[in-house]
Amino acid sequence: LEQRQPGFFRAGYNIVYPAWELPGYPDEWSRQLDRFDEVWTATIALQDWKGALDMLRSDIIAPFYYVCIWAWSKVFGLSNFALRAPGMILAIAAPALAWLMLRRRLGLRELALFTVLIALWIPGLYYTQEARRYAFVFFGAVLQTVFFFRAVQGKGDRRDIAGWAAAG
Repeated sequence: LEQRQPGFFRAGYNIVYPAWELPGYPDEWSRQLDRFDEVWTATIALQDWKGALDMLRSDIIAPFYYVCIWAWSKVFGLSNFALRAPGMILAIAAPALAWLMLRRRLGLRELALFTVLIALWIPGLYYTQEARRYAFVFFGAVLQTVFFFRAVQGKGDRRDIAGWAAAG
């Protein structure tokens, strides 16, 4: 499209429905798909509660994320920043929460190393700025790790086992 009509993508919002069933998907087409990422998140956030629920049935992988984003968008709107903010908040909250939950169970050196590794994990930093479920997965993985460690160290405390199961 850009070759036939220069400036086509600058004119407004464009939605693509790629033909995945083609026997071969041209590489030059696939490079253009980056322009259409995150459409699903905004589409669900635009729905009323019934429309959002209907859409969730078609994406069973991340209903919790979409419910949270739907509710978030009702309070904070649909701006680019508003849809990306939950991911950024969770990226900051993950190491802080790990520090708070493990501060009495690890030595200072081990605790600092663990939380710095979480805070500086490059894929986590990269993907959490997107309006996608990756930040929720990252946060859940950190919570599961913390609760698992606490459950093992606490010899099976029920609250830690329940937290580990719920975080998954």
